[in-house]
Amino acid sequence: MKNLPLTAINYHSLTNRVLVTYATPLLISFVMSFLMSGVMSLTMLALESSTVGEVFASWPKAWAVAMLVAFPVSLIVVPFTKRLVSQIIVSA
Repeated sequence: MKNLPLTAINYHSLTNRVLVTYATPLLISFVMSFLMSGVMSLTMLALESSTVGEVFASWPKAWAVAMLVAFPVSLIVVPFTKRLVSQIIVSA
């Protein structure tokens, strides 16, 4: 591949690739923790509450608290899990 001069178009493309490289793991962790914390908080409230109205009244606060825990934990757990799975696959 030949080296192209750093024009505005090439710079924009390079910047996008760098941004995607750094943002992808964060975005994956955020989306995964957002969805999982929402489903789990709704499920736990549904199991513990007596009425549907009570569940949906309490859910936004429970989801917010769950998200505050889930996102930082996923930033640690996702890379660890990827390494663990790759070691399992390589040794199999």
